[in-house]
Parts: sequence; C-alpha cells; structure tokens
Amino acid sequence: MPGHQNHADHVRRKPLAPLPDELSGPVRDFVSSLRRMHGELGYSLKELESRLPASRSSLSRYLRGQSLPDERLLVQWCTLSFTGEDRLPALVDLPYRR
Repeated sequence: MPGHQNHADHVRRKPLAPLPDELSGPVRDFVSSLRRMHGELGYSLKELESRLPASRSSLSRYLRGQSLPDERLLVQWCTLSFTGEDRLPALVDLPYRR
C-alpha cells in the first residue's frame, strides 16, 4: 500500500520524557542539544547503541541529563549527525559554562 507508515524504515520511537525542572543552565542546554541531535538521527536507543561505544542505559541517562558523555563519545555521536559536527565545539564547552 503506497504511503503506508508501518514500513520498516518508519520505526516508531517512544518519545523522551520531559527534562526535570531541576536540570538548568548550560547542562540543560547541552542535554537539549543532545535530544535535538537524537531526534534528527531518528535512531532508537538500540540502534544508537549499535553505532556508538555506549550502552542503551548510558545513552538514556545522557538524554535524561542524569550524566554527561565524555568528549570521545560526544565526537562520535556528533559525527553520526549531518549537523552535529558543526555543533561540536559549542557542545563540548557547554556543560562547563557557568
């Protein structure tokens, strides 16, 4: 059926929960940027796990703002995204701003 949305290329992802209110400032901005990149990529956490040296649970913690990825992982994550490499310098510094 043309235009059928349940084709294998249209995997439905569970939406991310809202960020906690206590996450603020540069760290919130950083996590929001990770979430945008995650949305642009369109990968499930399982698919992302197969492309990055990180577990699904670690990736989930990064996307919830419970921990931050190291710079090496961040570089690899940005490389997957068409626009991520352009954002990389700002992303690397963002969580450490005051």
